[in-house]
Amino acid sequence: MARRADRVDLSLRALGPRVRPRSKSKSTPRPKPDEVVEYAWALAEVGALRESLRRLEALLATDDPPVATFLLRARLCFMAWDFEGAGTWLHRHATHASLDGVQKIMSAVHEADAVLTVPGDARAVLARLSKLALKLEREREPLFATRAWLATAQGLFMRGRGAEAHAALERSRPQVERVLADRLTALWSAWEVLTRPRPDPGDLRRVLTRLEAADAAGKCRFTRFLLCRALGDAAGERECLWGALTPDFWRLAASWKLAPSEGATDQSAWDRIPRDTDGRRPAGTGPLLDLTALPAEGALTAPVRDSHGARALRILASECLAPTPLGTLHELLYLSQNFDPWYSPPRIHQVIRRLRRWLESQKLPLAVVHSRGGYRMVATGPCVIRLPLPVSQRDQAEAPAFPPGAERRWALWLAACGDRTFRAQDYAQAVGVSARQAQLDLRRSVALGRAKREGAARAARYRLCPGQGPGLTE
Repeated sequence: MARRADRVDLSLRALGPRVRPRSKSKSTPRPKPDEVVEYAWALAEVGALRESLRRLEALLATDDPPVATFLLRARLCFMAWDFEGAGTWLHRHATHASLDGVQKIMSAVHEADAVLTVPGDARAVLARLSKLALKLEREREPLFATRAWLATAQGLFMRGRGAEAHAALERSRPQVERVLADRLTALWSAWEVLTRPRPDPGDLRRVLTRLEAADAAGKCRFTRFLLCRALGDAAGERECLWGALTPDFWRLAASWKLAPSEGATDQSAWDRIPRDTDGRRPAGTGPLLDLTALPAEGALTAPVRDSHGARALRILASECLAPTPLGTLHELLYLSQNFDPWYSPPRIHQVIRRLRRWLESQKLPLAVVHSRGGYRMVATGPCVIRLPLPVSQRDQAEAPAFPPGAERRWALWLAACGDRTFRAQDYAQAVGVSARQAQLDLRRSVALGRAKREGAARAARYRLCPGQGPGLTE
């Protein structure tokens, strides 16, 4: 109930003692699978995707995971722009024996939506989706029928069949008039304008503003991206949005020939001109904020003393289509630490306060605003931000590299370890460091993908990842 009432923090606090008990004794009751799924779902809502995925993988390894596990796993694929993987998990959800008729139909609609987002021949999927939409209309489910028609229109539009897509949306107009969900009706209006033969710039700007207001969480980023592109074409100028594309989004856009493919340019950075609070790009160029060297020494001296502020600056500058949730900021700033609903948000807020003070001291026309459980960076005047290419919020690009001493210790350990499992005690004895320093080195290794951890507490063992070595940070 707390999650559905948009109070995910209450859901995490209520289930935290059950899923993450302080006591590790055998008498401590184990959490139920449904409780773990609900906790993982709440983690995904706040942006803690890695921890949510880790808990879901543990459930999927069991013999009979709850049916909601497949649906949430598909949603995590959607968040990572992995639509092929989402279709696989949605198929498992749609064919589960515990679902009723309408639930199976809606799961099939989501599966078709995922398949249609990937380039390829989808005539059979489009025909099936149209039949599902008609069936939902007969079942008097206007909300689900609208979603089915929207998926059909998007699939047709992306395949160059704009007239058919517009006709499908017109067919669903009576259903939309009965829907009370603001985000869904705003999304329908956006696609109704997008599928017109020659959309008017004023209409595009109007539906873009409406969709941004209704979609504060950024769940319709792909549609907003298409609106910005159409607005740039209609107004005779291109919105500078490439700096906001993560590699996963980049690959999706490149597959539809909406963006250059990775490696198609020799540039090492993208110049991004952020949009102001009204959604329009500021005129002029303004000062240049170069973030390609962060957190290297000598660049932006104030954030260098505050490495978390430096990484927060790069993370927020890299995403302009949606606010960055608190859970995502926490995972990127504090690697290998679980999100805690009591203690993690204050730490993030403190980093943002220091970043805001630094921006004011440097007199940069940028502001960090709070938006629906996250933060986003907006422009208050002309400014250009130079970002490294590519920029991702879901890889280890922001992971801290080994200090020189730790790099040398890791090289020594690679020569002595070989391909075998080992303990932190083995590492400490081989390289001659304390147990605490060994734990720090191994934690960095796991965060950077050099090693995998198996087990917990005193039973923890480590194994080198295939193909990983001293040159990983290159």
